[in-house]
Amino acid sequence: MKILPPEWTGHRRPRRMLFGVLYLGALAALALTAAGWQLLYDDAGQAVFFGALAVFLGHLAALCLFGYRGTRRRPGTSGIRRTAAGLIFPYAGGATYLVAATLFLTTAAAAGYATVAAQRGTWLIAALFGVIALPLLVLLIVILRMVPGEVVIGPRGVHHRGLTFTHFIPWIALTSATPVWRRGPMIAVSFVGSPDTRSRDFLGRPMTTPETISGRWLAADPGMVLGALKHYIAHPEHRWELTTDAAMERITGEGEQRP
Repeated sequence: MKILPPEWTGHRRPRRMLFGVLYLGALAALALTAAGWQLLYDDAGQAVFFGALAVFLGHLAALCLFGYRGTRRRPGTSGIRRTAAGLIFPYAGGATYLVAATLFLTTAAAAGYATVAAQRGTWLIAALFGVIALPLLVLLIVILRMVPGEVVIGPRGVHHRGLTFTHFIPWIALTSATPVWRRGPMIAVSFVGSPDTRSRDFLGRPMTTPETISGRWLAADPGMVLGALKHYIAHPEHRWELTTDAAMERITGEGEQRP
Protein backbone atom coordinates (compact mmCIF):
# COMPACT_ATOMS: atom_id res chain seq x y z
CA MET A 1 0.00 0.00 0.00
CA LYS A 2 2.98 2.32 0.32
CA ILE A 3 4.18 2.03 -3.28
CA LEU A 4 2.75 4.29 -5.96
CA PRO A 5 1.17 2.28 -8.78
CA PRO A 6 2.88 2.47 -12.20
CA GLU A 7 -0.10 4.41 -13.57
CA TRP A 8 0.94 7.34 -11.36
CA THR A 9 4.65 7.34 -12.17
CA GLY A 10 6.77 8.35 -15.14
CA HIS A 11 4.63 11.31 -16.19
CA ARG A 12 6.21 14.60 -17.19
CA ARG A 13 5.15 17.62 -15.25
CA PRO A 14 3.07 20.09 -17.29
CA ARG A 15 5.38 22.79 -18.61
CA ARG A 16 2.49 25.18 -19.10
CA MET A 17 1.97 25.17 -15.36
CA LEU A 18 5.63 25.96 -14.78
CA PHE A 19 5.38 28.82 -17.28
CA GLY A 20 2.32 30.05 -15.39
CA VAL A 21 4.22 29.97 -12.10
CA LEU A 22 7.11 32.00 -13.49
CA TYR A 23 5.05 34.42 -15.61
CA LEU A 24 2.30 35.12 -13.09
CA GLY A 25 4.81 35.20 -10.25
CA ALA A 26 6.84 37.83 -12.11
CA LEU A 27 3.71 39.90 -12.77
CA ALA A 28 2.76 39.64 -9.09
CA ALA A 29 6.22 40.88 -8.10
CA LEU A 30 5.94 43.80 -10.53
CA ALA A 31 2.49 44.69 -9.20
CA LEU A 32 3.79 44.59 -5.63
CA THR A 33 6.70 46.83 -6.62
CA ALA A 34 4.27 49.24 -8.27
CA ALA A 35 2.18 49.30 -5.08
CA GLY A 36 5.23 50.24 -3.03
CA TRP A 37 6.21 52.87 -5.59
CA GLN A 38 2.74 54.45 -5.42
CA LEU A 39 2.98 54.60 -1.64
CA LEU A 40 6.16 56.63 -1.96
CA TYR A 41 4.20 59.16 -3.98
CA ASP A 42 1.29 59.15 -1.51
CA ASP A 43 -1.18 57.73 -4.02
CA ALA A 44 -3.08 55.40 -1.72
CA GLY A 45 -5.74 54.53 -4.29
CA GLN A 46 -3.23 53.28 -6.86
CA ALA A 47 -1.26 51.51 -4.13
CA VAL A 48 -4.36 49.58 -3.06
CA PHE A 49 -5.13 48.69 -6.68
CA PHE A 50 -1.65 47.36 -7.41
CA GLY A 51 -1.51 45.61 -4.04
CA ALA A 52 -4.80 43.81 -4.73
CA LEU A 53 -3.55 42.92 -8.21
CA ALA A 54 -0.37 41.46 -6.70
CA VAL A 55 -2.42 39.32 -4.31
CA PHE A 56 -4.63 38.07 -7.14
CA LEU A 57 -1.72 37.24 -9.45
CA GLY A 58 0.12 35.60 -6.57
CA HIS A 59 -2.81 33.28 -5.95
CA LEU A 60 -2.97 32.39 -9.65
CA ALA A 61 0.76 31.60 -9.60
CA ALA A 62 0.25 29.41 -6.53
CA LEU A 63 -2.56 27.54 -8.31
CA CYS A 64 -0.21 26.87 -11.22
CA LEU A 65 2.40 25.62 -8.76
CA PHE A 66 -0.18 23.29 -7.24
CA GLY A 67 -0.92 21.92 -10.71
CA TYR A 68 2.78 21.57 -11.53
CA ARG A 69 3.84 19.69 -8.43
CA GLY A 70 1.79 16.62 -9.34
CA THR A 71 2.01 13.48 -7.22
CA ARG A 72 3.60 13.91 -3.80
CA ARG A 73 4.33 11.29 -1.19
CA ARG A 74 3.15 12.09 2.32
CA PRO A 75 4.74 10.49 5.36
CA GLY A 76 2.91 7.79 7.29
CA THR A 77 -0.66 8.55 8.30
CA SER A 78 -0.30 12.28 7.71
CA GLY A 79 -3.66 13.67 6.65
CA ILE A 80 -5.68 10.66 7.87
CA ARG A 81 -8.11 10.55 10.79
CA ARG A 82 -9.88 7.58 12.34
CA THR A 83 -13.29 8.34 13.85
CA ALA A 84 -16.52 6.52 14.66
CA ALA A 85 -17.53 7.09 11.02
CA GLY A 86 -14.44 5.30 9.69
CA LEU A 87 -11.20 6.41 8.04
CA ILE A 88 -11.35 10.04 6.97
CA PHE A 89 -9.09 11.38 4.22
CA PRO A 90 -9.65 15.16 4.16
CA TYR A 91 -8.86 17.44 1.27
CA ALA A 92 -5.62 19.38 1.60
CA GLY A 93 -6.24 22.71 3.29
CA GLY A 94 -3.79 24.57 1.05
CA ALA A 95 -5.42 23.43 -2.18
CA THR A 96 -8.91 24.20 -0.89
CA TYR A 97 -7.81 27.65 0.25
CA LEU A 98 -6.22 28.48 -3.10
CA VAL A 99 -9.35 27.58 -5.05
CA ALA A 100 -11.73 29.36 -2.68
CA ALA A 101 -9.54 32.46 -2.28
CA THR A 102 -8.87 32.81 -6.01
CA LEU A 103 -12.57 32.42 -6.75
CA PHE A 104 -13.38 35.04 -4.10
CA LEU A 105 -10.87 37.49 -5.56
CA THR A 106 -12.18 36.93 -9.08
CA THR A 107 -15.77 37.41 -7.93
CA ALA A 108 -14.86 40.55 -6.01
CA ALA A 109 -13.01 41.98 -9.01
CA ALA A 110 -15.94 41.32 -11.36
CA ALA A 111 -18.43 42.78 -8.90
CA GLY A 112 -16.17 45.79 -8.33
CA TYR A 113 -15.87 46.50 -12.05
CA ALA A 114 -19.65 46.15 -12.42
CA THR A 115 -20.21 48.65 -9.60
CA VAL A 116 -17.73 51.18 -10.99
CA ALA A 117 -19.18 50.86 -14.49
CA ALA A 118 -22.70 51.38 -13.15
CA GLN A 119 -21.61 54.52 -11.29
CA ARG A 120 -20.14 55.88 -14.51
CA GLY A 121 -23.30 55.10 -16.45
CA THR A 122 -21.76 52.47 -18.74
CA TRP A 123 -24.59 50.04 -18.21
CA LEU A 124 -23.59 47.53 -20.88
CA ILE A 125 -20.19 46.96 -19.27
CA ALA A 126 -21.81 46.88 -15.83
CA ALA A 127 -24.26 44.23 -17.01
CA LEU A 128 -21.45 42.19 -18.58
CA PHE A 129 -19.39 42.09 -15.39
CA GLY A 130 -22.55 41.50 -13.36
CA VAL A 131 -23.37 38.44 -15.47
CA ILE A 132 -19.81 37.20 -14.85
CA ALA A 133 -19.92 37.88 -11.11
CA LEU A 134 -23.28 36.23 -10.37
CA PRO A 135 -22.46 32.59 -11.27
CA LEU A 136 -19.03 32.98 -9.67
CA LEU A 137 -20.74 34.14 -6.48
CA VAL A 138 -23.10 31.15 -6.54
CA LEU A 139 -20.15 28.78 -7.03
CA LEU A 140 -18.24 30.46 -4.20
CA ILE A 141 -21.20 30.09 -1.84
CA VAL A 142 -21.49 26.39 -2.72
CA ILE A 143 -17.79 25.77 -2.13
CA LEU A 144 -17.77 27.63 1.20
CA ARG A 145 -20.78 25.59 2.26
CA MET A 146 -19.15 22.29 1.33
CA VAL A 147 -15.66 22.75 2.78
CA PRO A 148 -13.88 20.82 4.08
CA GLY A 149 -13.97 18.14 1.39
CA GLU A 150 -13.17 14.59 2.44
CA VAL A 151 -13.33 10.92 1.55
CA VAL A 152 -14.74 8.68 4.29
CA ILE A 153 -14.22 4.92 4.11
CA GLY A 154 -16.52 3.42 6.71
CA PRO A 155 -18.27 0.15 7.58
CA ARG A 156 -21.34 1.08 5.49
CA GLY A 157 -19.55 2.28 2.36
CA VAL A 158 -17.59 5.14 0.83
CA HIS A 159 -18.71 8.74 1.19
CA HIS A 160 -17.04 11.37 -1.01
CA ARG A 161 -17.74 14.97 -0.08
CA GLY A 162 -16.26 17.22 -2.77
CA LEU A 163 -16.41 20.99 -3.05
CA THR A 164 -19.61 20.93 -5.13
CA PHE A 165 -21.11 17.46 -4.52
CA THR A 166 -21.65 14.57 -2.13
CA HIS A 167 -21.63 10.91 -3.20
CA PHE A 168 -22.25 7.82 -1.09
CA ILE A 169 -21.72 4.29 -2.45
CA PRO A 170 -22.48 1.26 -0.23
CA TRP A 171 -20.03 -1.62 -0.18
CA ILE A 172 -22.50 -3.94 -1.87
CA ALA A 173 -22.38 -1.72 -4.96
CA LEU A 174 -18.59 -1.21 -5.10
CA THR A 175 -16.75 -3.42 -7.58
CA SER A 176 -13.20 -2.05 -7.95
CA ALA A 177 -10.79 0.82 -7.34
CA THR A 178 -8.32 1.49 -10.14
CA PRO A 179 -5.45 4.01 -10.40
CA VAL A 180 -5.66 6.25 -13.46
CA TRP A 181 -3.83 9.35 -14.64
CA ARG A 182 -5.82 12.34 -15.87
CA ARG A 183 -3.45 15.29 -15.61
CA GLY A 184 -2.73 13.95 -12.15
CA PRO A 185 -3.24 10.86 -9.98
CA MET A 186 -6.85 9.77 -9.75
CA ILE A 187 -8.74 6.78 -8.37
CA ALA A 188 -11.57 5.40 -10.49
CA VAL A 189 -14.11 3.71 -8.21
CA SER A 190 -16.43 1.45 -10.21
CA PHE A 191 -19.84 0.52 -8.86
CA VAL A 192 -23.17 -0.99 -9.88
CA GLY A 193 -26.65 0.32 -9.26
CA SER A 194 -28.00 0.20 -5.72
CA PRO A 195 -30.99 1.84 -4.02
CA ASP A 196 -28.65 2.89 -1.21
CA THR A 197 -26.38 4.90 -3.51
CA ARG A 198 -26.91 8.61 -2.93
CA SER A 199 -25.70 11.57 -4.95
CA ARG A 200 -26.19 15.31 -4.73
CA ASP A 201 -24.42 17.70 -7.08
CA PHE A 202 -25.03 21.40 -6.59
CA LEU A 203 -23.96 22.09 -10.18
CA GLY A 204 -26.58 19.71 -11.54
CA ARG A 205 -24.21 17.09 -12.92
CA PRO A 206 -25.40 13.46 -12.79
CA MET A 207 -23.35 10.88 -10.92
CA THR A 208 -21.63 8.56 -13.37
CA THR A 209 -19.54 5.43 -13.05
CA PRO A 210 -16.74 5.27 -12.29
CA GLU A 211 -16.67 7.71 -9.42
CA THR A 212 -13.33 9.54 -9.42
CA ILE A 213 -11.21 10.74 -6.52
CA SER A 214 -8.41 13.16 -7.34
CA GLY A 215 -5.19 12.40 -5.50
CA ARG A 216 -4.06 16.01 -5.79
CA TRP A 217 -6.86 17.20 -3.55
CA LEU A 218 -6.08 14.83 -0.71
CA ALA A 219 -4.00 15.79 2.31
CA ALA A 220 -2.97 12.14 2.69
CA ASP A 221 -0.94 10.03 0.31
CA PRO A 222 -3.40 8.98 -2.43
CA GLY A 223 -1.74 5.57 -2.42
CA MET A 224 -3.17 5.06 1.08
CA VAL A 225 -6.70 5.74 -0.18
CA LEU A 226 -6.23 3.43 -3.15
CA GLY A 227 -4.81 0.66 -0.96
CA ALA A 228 -7.63 0.97 1.57
CA LEU A 229 -10.32 0.86 -1.10
CA LYS A 230 -8.76 -2.15 -2.82
CA HIS A 231 -8.38 -4.07 0.42
CA TYR A 232 -11.83 -3.48 1.85
CA ILE A 233 -13.56 -4.12 -1.48
CA ALA A 234 -11.76 -7.48 -1.69
CA HIS A 235 -12.13 -8.35 2.02
CA PRO A 236 -15.62 -7.58 3.34
CA GLU A 237 -14.84 -9.56 6.49
CA HIS A 238 -12.41 -6.82 7.54
CA ARG A 239 -14.76 -3.84 7.16
CA TRP A 240 -15.82 -3.96 10.79
CA GLU A 241 -12.34 -2.71 11.75
CA LEU A 242 -12.74 0.60 9.87
CA THR A 243 -13.81 2.33 13.09
CA THR A 244 -10.84 0.95 15.03
CA ASP A 245 -7.10 1.51 15.12
CA ALA A 246 -6.67 -1.79 13.29
CA ALA A 247 -7.64 -0.05 10.05
CA MET A 248 -4.89 2.55 10.50
CA GLU A 249 -2.37 -0.21 11.16
CA ARG A 250 -3.49 -2.11 8.08
CA ILE A 251 -3.26 0.75 5.57
CA THR A 252 0.16 1.81 6.86
CA GLY A 253 1.47 -1.73 6.49
CA GLU A 254 1.87 -2.34 10.21
CA GLY A 255 -1.10 -4.69 10.12
CA GLU A 256 -0.42 -6.43 6.82
CA GLN A 257 -0.11 -9.77 8.56
CA ARG A 258 -3.34 -9.23 10.49
CA PRO A 259 -5.72 -12.14 9.76
